Amino acid sequence: MRENDCELHTICLVEDYQGKQIGSKLIKKLTEALDKQNYHKMIVQVLTGNAAKKFYEKTGAKYLDSSRISILGKVLEKSVYSWENIKQIMNSK
Repeated sequence: MRENDCELHTICLVEDYQGKQIGSKLIKKLTEALDKQNYHKMIVQVLTGNAAKKFYEKTGAKYLDSSRISILGKVLEKSVYSWENIKQIMNSK
């Protein structure tokens, strides 16, 4: 098995819809579909200053590493999080 089976790229919600469990429902549906296809591990990369880190941590993602990236000439830091077993997302509140 590969180190990580899949990668979550983005979940974006308009601010008016944040905090209403919509993101949690989306990620749970995603992991249910991935689980049916026998995926087990997943990573997500997020800009270190992005408040979404807390959302991923709440679903059980563990911090792995950080690195610097350049976007339009601006150097930013990104953090990498991993779920060792996506079933933990399906079982999170």
